[in-house]
Amino acid sequence: MELGFIFKPGKETASPTRHNDFDMTPMVGDSGTRPTFDDLWSNLSRIAVVDFEAFKALLAIVYRNAYMIDHVEKIPGIVRYEPSPRIVQMIDEIEREVGQIGPSGLLGLLHFLDILGWNEDVKYHIEGNSPTFSRKYDYKTGRLNTLTTCIRVPYQAASFVNHCLEKAGSKSEIEFNRLFTIMQQFAKSRGTCIPTNAQLVEWLSPYIIP
Repeated sequence: MELGFIFKPGKETASPTRHNDFDMTPMVGDSGTRPTFDDLWSNLSRIAVVDFEAFKALLAIVYRNAYMIDHVEKIPGIVRYEPSPRIVQMIDEIEREVGQIGPSGLLGLLHFLDILGWNEDVKYHIEGNSPTFSRKYDYKTGRLNTLTTCIRVPYQAASFVNHCLEKAGSKSEIEFNRLFTIMQQFAKSRGTCIPTNAQLVEWLSPYIIP
């Protein structure tokens, strides 16, 4: 199992346009692999081509990661991503079904998403060198917006690819608005593509319920 960790400082500490003293560099594995968002979304989306139901189950685990449902307070104030044996079993079953996901495996990818979430929260919710969730930013800014984007982008991309495969015999029926919807969301939100609660329930049913 390859775990995530963080290097300091991150690239935004030296950026003249996006300067942030609290930025860090999320990594995963002994080799110091740092997946890009393209890597994350591509690896997740490929699962949908093999087994769409397994893909939905995995995105539900990403949802649990976003809301820290599978985190454990090891000692007061020290919280770690530590899925239960049942969730680990599900992760293993998905990987056996679809093959290894990325160089660090599926659990490594989930640990990386956790570290990515910590980094985003630290960047936006530190004031006066202390962690806070004040009204300066919406509480979803950071971890929640980033990790739920890692649900919406792969889901809608995979759905569009499957739609194209279904319409391969009648290409004039391909609905390109499915693709442009997500492109517009990125343009409006400057890097995040957040699903609504209704979308999450629709896409991830029966793994999450309203």
